[in-house]
Amino acid sequence: MEGLFSFLFLCFIGLLILYLTIQWAIDHSQMKAEISEIKEILLKLQPPHPSENHPDSSLLSDKNTGESCPGCGSKVTGQESACPSCGLRLADEQ
Repeated sequence: MEGLFSFLFLCFIGLLILYLTIQWAIDHSQMKAEISEIKEILLKLQPPHPSENHPDSSLLSDKNTGESCPGCGSKVTGQESACPSCGLRLADEQ
């Protein structure tokens, strides 16, 4: 029984070391650095969200007006939580 416990403990330690090694390699890879840089550039280029500029964002939501999807332009109703054409999730009523 003691041998089984020792075996399981050593397997656990080995898997933990393997996991930490792989995690370290991913965190310090060149690809991760490039992806982070691209993400920062995209966030800088992204226009501000309408709800950040206006206190009453419910007036700007296409879901509440029942006009068109901001993603694809299809007509949507006020009861839909997502666009039936493109699947874009619409803002909830406030």
